[in-house]
Amino acid sequence: MDEVLKVEDVTLRGNGITKTPDLTFETPFVLYGETYRPHILTSKGSRVFSLPEEIVTASPKRRVPDCKHFGTCGACHFRHLSYEESIALKADLLGEALQVVPGASKASADLLVVPAPNPLHYRNNARFYIQHGKLTQNKMLTHEKFVVEECPVVTDRTFRTAKTVLPMLPGEVTEIEIRENEAGEQMLILSAASTVQVPELPVSSCYLYDTQKKLFSHHSGAKTLRHTLHIEEIDFTFAMGPDSFFQVHSAMAELLYAAVARVVPMEGLLYDLYAGTGTMGIIMAKLFPKLTVISMERGREMVDIAKRNAVLNGVTNISFEEGDVREARFHQSPECLLVDPPRGGLASESLTHLCSLGAKTLVYVSCNPETFIRDAIAMSDAYTLDSVQLFDMTPFTSHMEVMGVFSMK
Repeated sequence: MDEVLKVEDVTLRGNGITKTPDLTFETPFVLYGETYRPHILTSKGSRVFSLPEEIVTASPKRRVPDCKHFGTCGACHFRHLSYEESIALKADLLGEALQVVPGASKASADLLVVPAPNPLHYRNNARFYIQHGKLTQNKMLTHEKFVVEECPVVTDRTFRTAKTVLPMLPGEVTEIEIRENEAGEQMLILSAASTVQVPELPVSSCYLYDTQKKLFSHHSGAKTLRHTLHIEEIDFTFAMGPDSFFQVHSAMAELLYAAVARVVPMEGLLYDLYAGTGTMGIIMAKLFPKLTVISMERGREMVDIAKRNAVLNGVTNISFEEGDVREARFHQSPECLLVDPPRGGLASESLTHLCSLGAKTLVYVSCNPETFIRDAIAMSDAYTLDSVQLFDMTPFTSHMEVMGVFSMK
């Protein structure tokens, strides 16, 4: 396309917006005020998603990206900015978006940004596709693969392990995932559509994942990987299975959980909802022995791991329930609700019930600002959004981890 477009606005996801008389272009990897020639990828009605084929007029903030795959790989969005500029952009986008929440003008104006102490090589897990004996990833918005030669996001140890095990794997393996703890121990997960024979590999733990049966089977080494976090001068240990969720940036997880600990009550009843393997609930229970924590997660395996994690950390003032928050009906009024839902946010059918419980404080941890803002608006008759913190859990991407503190009206 020969037409030159100018970026007029930027979405919360970091994509540039340009409107013509007939179309609206949404384009990643461009900055406010820049002009560019678009390469159209997809369109739906008047909405067009494109990539910048050429930057005609560059922003003075633009720098040479520090990864050769930037613009092809869709994982990082802001490698054409310095880290300081990237986090400033995230703060501006979130602060502006928060203004639609009733009564949240102060929370928007006082938005606190927590930068990453280590914005490079921070990810404690990574996934690669295997094609023609090479480590690959999907190109932006396609299933077409490109060979990964470098990655400033994953740890050096993880990338070395991926390249080391690659020639040792049977041809049926189509995907590998490597999870790494703070001590450098690694869990390797191999995906294949059939049963495969795998040799001993230089990792602490190995699992096979059958993509047809959707089942994990333990192959060798330890059955779990133990993460250690240091919060408020106390060490916490969490055992994670092959499909357990754990924050991808351990240093930022410590800062996030410490911030949550500063706003929850030190005693009384706390409901920990969407608890996963119990990480946050266990931390709060151990830090505050007078607190009674009830954690809920819908998966039996997750609940079992959470119970083991409580024992691992010597925590007795916490209990775990298996159940779906959307269907749960709690009968006690807690001092505090602590929620950490998936990207889809809080289900509409549970919002009314949660608001009716009368918790004085609601702490909402979210990996999706869009659904966080939607839910904050839905709760605005019952709760005021007092403060918001942005944790840069995944530097140089458009993703944001948000913690909002609400008080009952």
